Amino acid sequence: MSSTAAALWLKTKDVMKAFLESFGGTSIIKERAYTVIAEFVPVTLDLNDADACTQIEKDNNLPSLSILTAKWIKPVHKRSQTQRTAHLIIALNSPESANQFLRDGAYIKGKKVWTRKLLQEPKRCLKCQRVGSDHLANECKSEHDICGNCGDKHRTNSCEINDPSLYYCVNCKHHGHAAWDRLCPKFMEISTRFLARNPTNKYRFFPTNMPDTWEQILPHDHPDSGIKPQAVHRKRSTATPQP
Repeated sequence: MSSTAAALWLKTKDVMKAFLESFGGTSIIKERAYTVIAEFVPVTLDLNDADACTQIEKDNNLPSLSILTAKWIKPVHKRSQTQRTAHLIIALNSPESANQFLRDGAYIKGKKVWTRKLLQEPKRCLKCQRVGSDHLANECKSEHDICGNCGDKHRTNSCEINDPSLYYCVNCKHHGHAAWDRLCPKFMEISTRFLARNPTNKYRFFPTNMPDTWEQILPHDHPDSGIKPQAVHRKRSTATPQP
């Protein structure tokens, strides 16, 4: 069971069914996901259509059932009336299929779109705003909501401060940027430690036994190798604050 061939054999419908039955009726097999972000996908893609993912697989010559899930980054109801494209998170069942999208792009609704890895990064609690936390907002023990923009005791989406120079980061305790800023020194420090525990973040592709998947986004000795790649080549973060 330690070979790729054995893993593929186990995933076949009849074998998987028999395997699960031997463990009891409530057992399930959860496939590992290799997740990418497809950018500027036409919003005419209807994810409520049961055949939407099947069509993407056909248009890109992927094996059947390669796509585990697909979901928009931003909820559909929050789109502007004139919006024509949006970013899509696609989870695939193999590094080969994910790497095909990363290398060649993907055809979705007749348009070629480019993709990038959805990198693992430190969590930030949206209630207390702590970066690198071991909990999410629904588990937070903080008595008050803390604003990600100004650090006061209110929800971020109700903050009235729009001037970034007045922002206050509750993580590094400095003014001039928000708690969600990826260029925050505290975020960068925690990201460096996080990267050491998640080394696949360094690679452009999902590493396999093929040498061309070993390309690193940044050299291992680059001073910024612990920073999320999107933040390395810009002066200020353009990330959108989260509520």
